Amino acid sequence: MPNDLPDQAPRAVDDRRQPVPAFASSGWVDVFELDFFARDGSFGGFVTMGLYPQSKRGWFWATVVGDDRPLVIVVDDELPLPKEPNLEVRSSGIWTDFIPQVELEHFTVGLEAFGVGIDDPDEVFNGLRGDRTPVGFDLEWETEGDGWGLLPSGFELPCRAHGEILVGHEEFDFDGLGVRRRWWGDDARRSEPGIWLSGWWDDGAPLGGRCEMLHRRSAEVIEMTHPHDVAQTVVASIRSVAPLPIIRPTQESPGQRWRMLCRVEAIEADERRQGVGWLDLQ
Repeated sequence: MPNDLPDQAPRAVDDRRQPVPAFASSGWVDVFELDFFARDGSFGGFVTMGLYPQSKRGWFWATVVGDDRPLVIVVDDELPLPKEPNLEVRSSGIWTDFIPQVELEHFTVGLEAFGVGIDDPDEVFNGLRGDRTPVGFDLEWETEGDGWGLLPSGFELPCRAHGEILVGHEEFDFDGLGVRRRWWGDDARRSEPGIWLSGWWDDGAPLGGRCEMLHRRSAEVIEMTHPHDVAQTVVASIRSVAPLPIIRPTQESPGQRWRMLCRVEAIEADERRQGVGWLDLQ
């Protein structure tokens, strides 16, 4: 499997809203993605915001999933651009603010919104019919360990995640793990099919890399290549906690994408480890 990820370590300036290149296309996008999950994989979610400066719009998605609970999702694919240089947005049914408190070290997200609770994830592709549900986040991501670069430009960082989560009448004092990533550039370069897994092993090591599906048995089996070292691969089984389809907005046409909160088990005889993470298929 080729390893064409950039070797450059993340820089503080990369954590800020990025300037638009002079000859940027309408598909140039600036994206913030933040995942969170319980250590046992029983509960998790993510929040993501993408900005298309040339089109004066963006998108916003947030979700909460878990064992034996409905998917709750907040979607706005016509998000107004936040006023530069900030990342605070108020629109119909959504207030959110993304703040790099200490660049590359401490990031916070606030959210007050109405989402939709649905039992069947396929409803995401069929008009999001479900129960109107209030959703609130007051979450923090604190970096733990080194990150790695992403293409076309950007980075991923392993984090501890904690804070308060509101879903309907439920309130959670969350203390778990997370991953956050930043990328920007021509959206077409992120549209090629691929699989990426980001999370944590239970021994405290970050779990991440590009994946290939090997075969299907009782669970999916993947070979994961570490982003820093093409020679370092791990074969693991993955078991879905909650699959989540996403209609990813692009300038040309919406692209379907699946994200999946999953439990991971390394299956080499000399290294049997458990982990949790988000698998991204597009």
